[in-house]
Amino acid sequence: MQAARLHEYTDDMSNALSIDDIDRPDIERSDGVLVEVEGAGWCQTDNHIIEGCGKSTPHRICR
Repeated sequence: MQAARLHEYTDDMSNALSIDDIDRPDIERSDGVLVEVEGAGWCQTDNHIIEGCGKSTPHRICR
């Protein structure tokens, strides 16, 4: 299966997110589930988080 994974937070985020082939995880509990995602979105808030803007860094101006 494939997974979009963020490997690290850096100043240059251009290579941080990648699509990786991974083994399908095992469900280890009787009430565990595996969810298949058909689509996902990206919004400006995601960019702000990557840029380090947010409640924990009030000195940054997010545009």
